[in-house]
Amino acid sequence: MRRFLSFRDFDWPLLGMVLALCTVSVFEIYSATLHTKYIGSHTKQIFWIAGGMAAMFLFSRIDYHRLLDWVPWAYGLFLLALVAVKLFGHKVLGARRWISIGHLQFQPSEWVKLVLILLMARYFANLGGRSLSWREIFRALALVGLPMALVLIQPDLGTSLTYVPILVAGLFLANR
Repeated sequence: MRRFLSFRDFDWPLLGMVLALCTVSVFEIYSATLHTKYIGSHTKQIFWIAGGMAAMFLFSRIDYHRLLDWVPWAYGLFLLALVAVKLFGHKVLGARRWISIGHLQFQPSEWVKLVLILLMARYFANLGGRSLSWREIFRALALVGLPMALVLIQPDLGTSLTYVPILVAGLFLANR
């Protein structure tokens, strides 16, 4: 039976809080740039918010089960992308974080966060809610640790440290 997704189960209060935060951010940018050469920067922020909202509604129509099926492939692809950053990335301020694809700049370490969230969800869901053994904990640590090490090599400590809460949240939720 095909599962139909609807906005009935959408978290509307969360959307309201995000929109309130976006509104505050637009006013903050406006007030910070009011008498500077950057006046009008708030309109750029409004366009980014609108694009983000459109993307959010588009992606919310995707059944996450399909994403979980593609996660191992995405994980492998982004590991290769992180290696490519080290080999072909542009050095800026002493760190290689970006890959040029035509006229576009691509930073794989930011996308790895999303892939790791899905990967940890899939990994712990496949364990069936039973108590974790040390082997399973170390396997989860290795799954997060490998991209973390590749990002540390760039060097980008800030981004690599954002991978730690993904692992901790997965371990915490798996043991509930």
